[in-house]
Amino acid sequence: MQKKRSLRTIIAQGYSGLKKQNPLVQTYDGMEMPIELSTAYPQNLEKNSKTPYLYARVDHPSAKNLETLFSSLDEGKASLVFNSGMAAMNAFFSAFPQGSSLFVQENSYFVTKEWFQDFAQQYGLDVTYVQPKHITQLKQLFEEKKPALLWLESPNNPFWNIVDIESIAKIAKAKNCLLAIDNTAATPVLSQPLIKGADFVFHSASKVLSGHGDIIAGVLSTNIPDSKIWLQTISNRRLQGSILSAFDCWLLSR
Repeated sequence: MQKKRSLRTIIAQGYSGLKKQNPLVQTYDGMEMPIELSTAYPQNLEKNSKTPYLYARVDHPSAKNLETLFSSLDEGKASLVFNSGMAAMNAFFSAFPQGSSLFVQENSYFVTKEWFQDFAQQYGLDVTYVQPKHITQLKQLFEEKKPALLWLESPNNPFWNIVDIESIAKIAKAKNCLLAIDNTAATPVLSQPLIKGADFVFHSASKVLSGHGDIIAGVLSTNIPDSKIWLQTISNRRLQGSILSAFDCWLLSR
């Protein structure tokens, strides 16, 4: 049985050892992630031998390398990287069917609320703003609305309120509601929501994760990669053209 690497080890070793976790990862035994700049990949149709990649808008090796690293950091089963945090949100939120009820933290990051103000009606989403610290009221709203998703931030920007993720996760799961946590401020170094019961974790990687102020990026990780929402999010990223570029993948890997 392969020994699980600690978070500290993952950070220290970078991409070393990720090949065993995902055979598509290209490390060449180096400490730094290589950059694969190709936009298209040959397909040998006569021999029915296709590469794992076809076109870089869909997927590419640099993205796969970075996603494998984030899956390790987030303790998830799959990750997706995007060319901005808002691109990640757009692909994710638009994956929910029309008529879905979504609960969103009242004092969420203001641009998150802007997205719902501008696009919720367009996508046919019913949005209710909630205060996660008011547990009794939250439970009552669950009975009334039966939401498909609860979106929270911990700590939230700019108030730095902390959410009891484990307690909220139990409430959500009891009502068959998916739980997503915006982990931008905490990063996987301070919090790993997936092991606390969340179904999805989001990072605006432009901020703390980048650390250099020279990249715009977003990340989603999950423990339910076979779910309809995750599969639709993958499709949305492909059709919306929002995958992170190879060079930006390398920049973020620092």
